[in-house]
Amino acid sequence: MPVRILLASVVFLLMAATAANAQVPADTVAAELPEVSVEAARGLETSASAPFAVSVVQRSDTAQQLEAPVYVNDVVRDVPGVWMTDRGHFALGERLIIRGMGWRSPFGVRGVQVLLDGIPLTMPDGQAFLDIVDPLFLRSAEAIRGPSSLFWGNGSGGTLFLDSRPAGEAPRAQVRIGGGGNGLQQLATEVVARTNERTVRLALSDLQRNGHRTNGNGRFTRALLSAETPIQDRGRLRLMGAFVDQDARNPGSLTREQVEDDRSQASALFDAFGAGKQATQGQLGANLVYAWDTMAAEGTVFGGFRDLRNPLPFAYIAFDRVYGGGRTALSGQAQGIAWHLGADVNVQQDDRINRATDIPNRTFLDTITLDQQETVWSTAAFGYAQVPLTSRLTATLGARVDRVAFSLSDNLLADGIDNSGRRTFSAVSPGAGLAFDTGPALLFANYNTAFETPTTTELVNRPGQPGGFNEDLGPQRTQGVEVGTRGAWGPANLTFDVALYYMHADDRLVQQEIPDSGGRVFFQNLGTNTHRGGELAVAWQPEPWLSLHAAYTANQVVFEDDELDGNQVPGLPDQRFSATARVEGPAAYLRLSWDAVSDYFADNANQVKTDGYAVADVHVGLTRVEAGPLSLQPYAGVRNLFDTDYIGSVAINARGNFFEPGAGRVLEAGVTVAL
Repeated sequence: MPVRILLASVVFLLMAATAANAQVPADTVAAELPEVSVEAARGLETSASAPFAVSVVQRSDTAQQLEAPVYVNDVVRDVPGVWMTDRGHFALGERLIIRGMGWRSPFGVRGVQVLLDGIPLTMPDGQAFLDIVDPLFLRSAEAIRGPSSLFWGNGSGGTLFLDSRPAGEAPRAQVRIGGGGNGLQQLATEVVARTNERTVRLALSDLQRNGHRTNGNGRFTRALLSAETPIQDRGRLRLMGAFVDQDARNPGSLTREQVEDDRSQASALFDAFGAGKQATQGQLGANLVYAWDTMAAEGTVFGGFRDLRNPLPFAYIAFDRVYGGGRTALSGQAQGIAWHLGADVNVQQDDRINRATDIPNRTFLDTITLDQQETVWSTAAFGYAQVPLTSRLTATLGARVDRVAFSLSDNLLADGIDNSGRRTFSAVSPGAGLAFDTGPALLFANYNTAFETPTTTELVNRPGQPGGFNEDLGPQRTQGVEVGTRGAWGPANLTFDVALYYMHADDRLVQQEIPDSGGRVFFQNLGTNTHRGGELAVAWQPEPWLSLHAAYTANQVVFEDDELDGNQVPGLPDQRFSATARVEGPAAYLRLSWDAVSDYFADNANQVKTDGYAVADVHVGLTRVEAGPLSLQPYAGVRNLFDTDYIGSVAINARGNFFEPGAGRVLEAGVTVAL
């Protein structure tokens, strides 16, 4: 693998250099450490002062018009320490992993907090779904790469803050039409209106794809709404809304022999049951910020719903969810000390019904095996302060107190058993950090914590009969330390980000598949994990029209005790490398990207391993072609340029069927039409 990585790196750099030499230079831009407010940290911190590892990705307007991302990973792929695995279909969503947190998730996102336009996608029970996120319209992303329960509480092994809101943009209206291999079809439109410092944006999109595997087709229909207005020159009011209607099939995972025989096939059981997911989700929120001379207040309220129908071989799962919450914060300065206080209240309520299946005859039955209402309340209070120790050295100290209460009402009493019950978890999450500003660079060190409750799905999936809560399952708690630096070297137009970290997770949550269940899993607390690693990101902009970015992650995440002592945690490669070259000339756009992943295990016992791989993509476009009153921006791209056979993701601790093959070479093309 190292030789392959070296050779591919040389090829990539040669391609980037050739593309650069073919362009015409424009104005010079000097590199500097950006003073960007980090919304993922909820207040005081900026990327130039935060005493923890944070990455800020901002997409240029040209990239937004001439790239057609299908996955969130297309936007955050160059962030070190952050990995989103491609399952090859839409039914399970991308698995998001930050420094090893989130590795166990069989679907959705666990262990990492995710927000879209300021509204939490992570529910009070600690699970998030990214279906509602349309990467086509993402304008920026922030990632706190480490424990961050101080800011967000449950499930904050890291934080990903996604933003699609326009920032003071000029009015515009545009339509995008695209398509490509594996039946890809994209249609999107966006309208931005701006009057008297008020901005309103509406975006609609439809994405369809047949997929590269049998029973792997999927569709997303999405909408985004945002509006912003100033208030008395001292504040602003924002409205944010999002909606998705999804219908996606699930081809399941394969054995190694099945992959070698036919990568495009589906699991026979999943294909026979038409496994998949139909989901509808909508949310609406409002955010108010108001500032006085020495103090500022912020408040957010939001609400939403999510309805799911999930046919699987082991059960037909359906739930109707409503959720909502609010958060408030007050910040200010006193005698040079900046402080921030806040409180959060969130709730979710699920009406869940499961129907039985007849696995030998491969049919769904009318028999109801589970009928219950699950409610989760989370409440929290937190505070932190920045204390200047010298003119260059600042200390940040803080803590958060959380209480997460689960309750269950069993509506299936015909079986003679009442599985109603309650589980309550609480945690104190302290944090402390030091930041030293050298001018060109920031040096930082910190200690932070995270706690992670089982999700409602994990609590009710227990061995034996379904229903009720698993009384033996508790939260996972993590402590972490890190040191690092980030900054800029102005003469070379170079920025850099380096971090070393160590984390210790107690009472780790681990999934196990139940034998002969058709894929049903349950969860246990089993011992501890240690996470250690290093991250490096370098961005170089030798010319205003040319930028090069490279990110490298090396980590070792292992089990520390019991019979698994010393084994590597499955689903996590030891090394990852990504590189991207972008050329944004006056007439044309080019992006070359390359990702390399080392081999990794698929099971706790470390008996099954995937092969490492490297995948390259290329995207090109014309920045502006005038056609009367219309402005056209055509684009084209090739994913997996060298048609590499690779495993995009694995089903952790499956019983033989571990592997989810990635797609081969895929061509895409489209055009953005601006009115």
